[in-house]
Amino acid sequence: MSDAVAIPNATVSQVTQYIGAIAEASFDLSKHIEKLGLAPFANESCSRVSAGTQQKIRFLAAIARQPPWLLLDEPFDHLDTVSHSYVFDQIKSYPGTVWFTDHSGVMDGDDTLSLYRHASA
Repeated sequence: MSDAVAIPNATVSQVTQYIGAIAEASFDLSKHIEKLGLAPFANESCSRVSAGTQQKIRFLAAIARQPPWLLLDEPFDHLDTVSHSYVFDQIKSYPGTVWFTDHSGVMDGDDTLSLYRHASA
């Protein structure tokens, strides 16, 4: 987890509090925590939670400040189906430009076309 926000041995709650402190005012952190199912892990050390939970935290850290563009490396890695759908929807609705890699094979042609149309709009 140390590569997510560089806070060694921090709990999920401590890291999400940090993300909240750097987030844009319009960023609804509590909504994202709920939708990604992070609340049950609040008191767990980030180094002890699953790779999927770590990935969710990394994604929140990436989008919290709402930069004009994002470069995401495998944002769907280790995510369950529900979280994958949520992250995909967040990418589709992101107000800036998003580049990402995906070798999971989960995205199909319709997903790719949907992202292309969104980028062209």
